Amino acid sequence: MDIHQDYGVSFTRSPIEEMLSDFHLLTGIRVAFVTHDLRHAFSVPADMAPFCSLLRTDSTAHASCLACDQAAFSAARDTGKLQLYTCHVGLIEAVAPILDRGRLLGFLMMGQTTGEIPSRTMWKEIAAKCRTFHADMSALEAAFYHLTALPIEKIEASARLLVRQASLILQSGWVHPHGMPIMERLDAHVLANMQDNLQTMQLSRALGLSASRLTHVVKEQSGTSVTSHVRFLRLAKVKELLEHTDLPIGEIAGQTGWPDLHYFTHLFRKSFGMTPSQYRQSILLPNASTVEKKSYGG
Repeated sequence: MDIHQDYGVSFTRSPIEEMLSDFHLLTGIRVAFVTHDLRHAFSVPADMAPFCSLLRTDSTAHASCLACDQAAFSAARDTGKLQLYTCHVGLIEAVAPILDRGRLLGFLMMGQTTGEIPSRTMWKEIAAKCRTFHADMSALEAAFYHLTALPIEKIEASARLLVRQASLILQSGWVHPHGMPIMERLDAHVLANMQDNLQTMQLSRALGLSASRLTHVVKEQSGTSVTSHVRFLRLAKVKELLEHTDLPIGEIAGQTGWPDLHYFTHLFRKSFGMTPSQYRQSILLPNASTVEKKSYGG
């Protein structure tokens, strides 16, 4: 069997994929196995619905899709229960957590479906939600009529089956935790939950450590405080989003845990010597000089 080890979790792909293939064959709904740090390990079928692929060609729509999924993953993690929800454009999806005595190992996710046969009326409602996105609306409409459609009671039944499959995966030992360095666990948790409260007490509780133990390990291995290390990870993610997306500065700030745009801009300038807008502009210039990275300490 093909055993994969990834950020503190081991999983055996073959039986999980076989089970998800059966689920898709019976329901027609796309289903995925997602690791605890929110990376899609694999899906059945491998490619998402053409409608969703086309929608995600727009960076703002893509960010909205990710934010919607993130909210569902967070709710499933925090409650330990199935989350059946409607995405930002009106498609129905569900997330079931895989938990081992309270420790999150991963998720099963199904979706990209509708609760009724796609119609002209439904398309008008969805098109209105997509109006601000820069996507090919003609192609998007054509793809919309090929979405998987099931009566809502069958979608709900499929979601309940997803919960039972998540339980079977755990009971069969197809996914289980293994040892992982504390700093790797910390980084993985921060990157997966940037919009959450990431103070030392909350982080230590999430990682199953005392606050003093976490503080000691971070100081010993990074030479800085937990707060400064989290800030470093957040600002690194900010730079990545500035470099590789055209998301508005305010949205980037919110996604990385800074709802106060004024404070975010002040902190970024203090760290890098320029505002986020100036940084984005500098990387677009053909001869832009390298930005010197400043200390995140404090």
